[in-house]
Amino acid sequence: MQSDRGLGSEIELRLATDNKALAEKYFPALWRLIAEFENRFSRFKPQSELSLFNARAGEKMKISREFKALLEASLKFAGLSGGLFNPFVLPALQRAGYVGSMSIDAPASYSEDYSGRKTADYSKLEIGSDWAMIPEETAIDMGGIGKGYLADLLADSLRGDVPNFCLSLGGDIIAEGSEADGPWVIDIQSAKDKSKGIATVDIGGSIAGVATSGSVREKNGHVQKHLINPTTKSPVLSPYDVCSVAAKDATTADVLASCAILGGEEFAGKLVEEGAVEAVLLQGELSVPFLIGKGFLLNKN
Repeated sequence: MQSDRGLGSEIELRLATDNKALAEKYFPALWRLIAEFENRFSRFKPQSELSLFNARAGEKMKISREFKALLEASLKFAGLSGGLFNPFVLPALQRAGYVGSMSIDAPASYSEDYSGRKTADYSKLEIGSDWAMIPEETAIDMGGIGKGYLADLLADSLRGDVPNFCLSLGGDIIAEGSEADGPWVIDIQSAKDKSKGIATVDIGGSIAGVATSGSVREKNGHVQKHLINPTTKSPVLSPYDVCSVAAKDATTADVLASCAILGGEEFAGKLVEEGAVEAVLLQGELSVPFLIGKGFLLNKN
């Protein structure tokens, strides 16, 4: 196991293998992929491809294959969620106060202020063969999809050589196979008492993506709402402030965990009914959490 900070979060990489040479090959490769992704797609880096793209809003810009794939995934999930996920939410997010990074290791992080720009409909994102364009006076952010998407990329790089792994990127997890003592067991933290767990996910040797999203983030005692409803363009108002999702991949779990807080029980039920996710666990003001689907085992105490 190796851990470090990246993407504004704690990252843990676990490879269950007795092959030392294999571990020595893949751990550095995984950290390189993480650094490359952050340098390319973080809005907190002025020379990232994302930052340059936002700066050229209203123009067709030639983009990398990696950026095109990420933008296409964003459009896919925007449609799947009925617009509850929308990469154009960045201006509204900044108007709500989330301009700088809430990461504890980024006290003075860069971020261009686009709070004066518009929150467009996700359909306004245009993607060509090797170019993309957003309307003038808009801006996009990959924060709602990036960590899950990267977790799946990392998993893809391991498959074939390393069948047993568990990768955690700030609460977005992809796991496959098992560790030495049995299947990977993923703990879900209680929203009311963070020293306790409320549930576990036992993947039973299969592939599992698990993500937990909250409506606020805290840094140095400062609490900041960072989940914006794309429809109202305001911070989310919901009886639930934390959601965990189990799915077949980390991207789906990451995106739809936030959407389920916005959409509530009805939306969560629809996701499970239609097979988009395996299970949804919502925690909030109610003493009993809302759980639908299979995959989470609620703790008895």
